[in-house]
Amino acid sequence: MLYGLDDITIIPSVVTYIEHRGDCSVNYQETGMLPLFTAPMASVINDKNWELYANQQINTIIPRTIGYDTRLKLCDKTFVAMGLDELDEFVKESELKGTVKICLDIANGHMKKAIDLCSKAKEKFGDKLILMAGNIANPETYREYARAGVDYIRISVGSGSCCITSSNSGCYTPMASLIVKCSEIKKDVEYYKEQLPIYKSIPKIVADGGFKNFDQIIKALALGADYVMLGSIFAKSQESLVGDNVSKKKYIHKKVVEREHFGMSTKKAQLIMGKSKDQLKTSEGISIMLPVEYKLATWIDNFKHYLREAMSLTNIKNIEDFIGRPVIEHITPSAYFSYYK
Repeated sequence: MLYGLDDITIIPSVVTYIEHRGDCSVNYQETGMLPLFTAPMASVINDKNWELYANQQINTIIPRTIGYDTRLKLCDKTFVAMGLDELDEFVKESELKGTVKICLDIANGHMKKAIDLCSKAKEKFGDKLILMAGNIANPETYREYARAGVDYIRISVGSGSCCITSSNSGCYTPMASLIVKCSEIKKDVEYYKEQLPIYKSIPKIVADGGFKNFDQIIKALALGADYVMLGSIFAKSQESLVGDNVSKKKYIHKKVVEREHFGMSTKKAQLIMGKSKDQLKTSEGISIMLPVEYKLATWIDNFKHYLREAMSLTNIKNIEDFIGRPVIEHITPSAYFSYYK
């Protein structure tokens, strides 16, 4: 049976030796960043506001709605999203002196063309290219990208609040089960990597889409996701409106109270990315109106508090040790409703 994040709970340790939540470190020691990514969505992030997220220790990705040349100028500072044709052009025409970060941002990460292109890119650029790929919803595809040498893999298809792929195609793997299965394969790849040269990397797992509350993010990390990618949660922050020229806003007494949040496969996003009306494909995304509820710093402070609470309850001091380690149990729907208030 497959299960989602609302079907599980984290079990506290029998005895915990952490006396203060503040003793728990929620940032990765190597990078100093939180285990969070912005979704590369036009209604979340752009070339004008990405540093506001980065300053809050959130990993950032500039979406494909921003001009290609602008993205190239930023790719040494932040991840930038590219389509298949753009990444192919980049691989053919670029020579790298320093390190760049690219996210191959496509709906179907299962395509052999995408896997082969990632392999080609990593073979040419090596460690100078930090490459994220996806999205995938079959955990076995993790192995294919480990063979290709990518550094990060986005998992989940159809789970985002603005994505209707699953509800129309019927293809879906619930997030909790997908994280667990990918995490198990990741451990397998890590164990055999030295003995099996076919594995060129151990991609970090980025759980992408559909997160609504702090507990779901923390559960994803506890299950084995290295990072969680957020769209609608960040779209509800005031910072998401900076440099915002593509989202509708509604004003009451000169204060922004809600704004449009839309999927990157919507016809709206396709138009922004330069397609003409006769080139538009069937939309696999929708637009929704979201309230602008908080400043990013306030949300981050709350997130850190709740993550530290979970870590202290499970007797784990460092985020590196928290990933995939807590005891997880399934719960009944009635049990879920009794704790979710």
